[in-house]
Amino acid sequence: MAFAVAPVSEDDAYELMDEIRAKVLLGPVRGEPAVDRAALAKIIMAVGQMADDHPEIREIDVNPLLIDGSVPVAVDALIAVGEPCTSPPAAGGHLPVGPLGGAAQRWPWWALQPTRPSGAA
Repeated sequence: MAFAVAPVSEDDAYELMDEIRAKVLLGPVRGEPAVDRAALAKIIMAVGQMADDHPEIREIDVNPLLIDGSVPVAVDALIAVGEPCTSPPAAGGHLPVGPLGGAAQRWPWWALQPTRPSGAA
């Protein structure tokens, strides 16, 4: 899992991709092309920006985010709203968010946590 403060810059988005343990799955693997990292970075930045622009958003869960060829595609998403968050969560109280599985909290964490594809070792 990798963390960054929202909103996420383009550099942060690429660093998040490089920090995950399963980053090899973003490259060419099992005959599939490499993930379009620029497209994935745009998704990461957009989710972070959406959370930053709308303080009433408490959680964002994009799951699953599948790769069609090399293009990341958000298949489903859930956004929970509530009272605007005005302070960071207590230590350990953050809810990670990430386009490859996980959940997100508006304040102040962004996380990229890959899920293991079916059949992966």
